[in-house]
Amino acid sequence: MVRALRVKGLNPLPIKKDNMKRKRAEEGEKNLKLFLEMINALQKEKLNSETQIEPTAKENLIVEVKTGKMKINACQDELKEEKSIMKGLDTNIDSCIQGEEECLDKRRRFSTKLNKLEVINENQN
Repeated sequence: MVRALRVKGLNPLPIKKDNMKRKRAEEGEKNLKLFLEMINALQKEKLNSETQIEPTAKENLIVEVKTGKMKINACQDELKEEKSIMKGLDTNIDSCIQGEEECLDKRRRFSTKLNKLEVINENQN
């Protein structure tokens, strides 16, 4: 069959060789591109590790956010402490008010008893 194609002027062998050469060339280009990408990535990684003494803006922002969160947490803790102190003061004030009311009640009772005693004393005199 190959002979019949050659006679007609169609030579399939060079076409196969050209296709194979083209495929090999394309594979070689792909491999070369991958190799160059790997080299570039390694160089970038090396540069980043060597020159990254100062933090980037993104890292600065992350640090600021973290410190902001820490400050917020500290403020919330302080607020909780102040609220607990205020609750304690409120209970102390309430107990003082109750104590004062009890004191006033005792004073009234005493004064009424004292008045009764005075009335009895006057009657006896």
